[in-house]
Amino acid sequence: MSDRSAPLRRITRVRNWRVRSKLTAVVLVPTLATVALAGARVAAAGTDARTFDRVAKLADLGRQVTTLVQQLQVERDLTSRFSASGRQKGANEVQTARKNVDTAVSALDTAAGSIDSTYSPDLHNEFAQVNANLAGLTTLRQAVGNAGLTRTSILAEYSAAIQSLLSLDASIAITANDRDLENAVRTLADLSQIKEFASQVRADLLAILDQKAFAVGEFQDFVGVVAREQSATDQFAVDASTADQALFANTVIGAEVSNAKTIQDTATREQNSPALGNEQNQTADDWYTNESKKINLLRVVEQKLLGKVITLSDRLRSSKQ
Repeated sequence: MSDRSAPLRRITRVRNWRVRSKLTAVVLVPTLATVALAGARVAAAGTDARTFDRVAKLADLGRQVTTLVQQLQVERDLTSRFSASGRQKGANEVQTARKNVDTAVSALDTAAGSIDSTYSPDLHNEFAQVNANLAGLTTLRQAVGNAGLTRTSILAEYSAAIQSLLSLDASIAITANDRDLENAVRTLADLSQIKEFASQVRADLLAILDQKAFAVGEFQDFVGVVAREQSATDQFAVDASTADQALFANTVIGAEVSNAKTIQDTATREQNSPALGNEQNQTADDWYTNESKKINLLRVVEQKLLGKVITLSDRLRSSKQ
């Protein structure tokens, strides 16, 4: 049988406590609850700080990623010309480009050493794909030297490696859960795609102007890449802030940019010409110089947008810490 007088005895004991003991209880119990709640909040904040520390490291890693992409684009585009010319044009330029790529790969490997098991499995899978593509560069270069691949196949192999690198940038804000950072990363990704398609256009038209004609199927491929560059530019206009749109408009301008557009449009218009480029005295070297200037200006915008991402991620990390 239960003791119904137990609650009464407990109340009586409380009433018999000394005043000091009662005051201690009144103060201590809520304080302990507050400390427990604060501890939970500190633990959560600590988790956030670690998350944003990883985000900040990924953003900084973006420097090496975009540098390697830039160098791979140059190697791909010059290799396209080398292959299309029957390995007669640009051999020295290709060798220089390969050395620059190798240096950039080494820098990325060093920076990626901080990506440990605390990062998401998806990120590790993306790095594995990047490493697999970069490991295949040696075989790809040998195939180029042995004329073992068509120009189209060479472009596809390089482009796959570049796209796997660009996918890493999109991982910067996945775990951040911060709208400003996500928007900044999205805008950066859009700009990087514009630059990648502009580079593919450079590679295609460089080889085409060298051979003075579009080979079978090349015109369709060329206008397809031009359309993808325009689509990426349209997407940038949707995602970018007013300030970022102004940065683009005020940077990617000048005589070389206009010249590149003229050469591109003329080649498109004169697709059936028996001697492409002759009427306007447009050489492959002219095209490469002008389009490269445009791509380098896109690179300037890309670096500034990347700097914005790094600043935001550092600010978030500092605030959580």
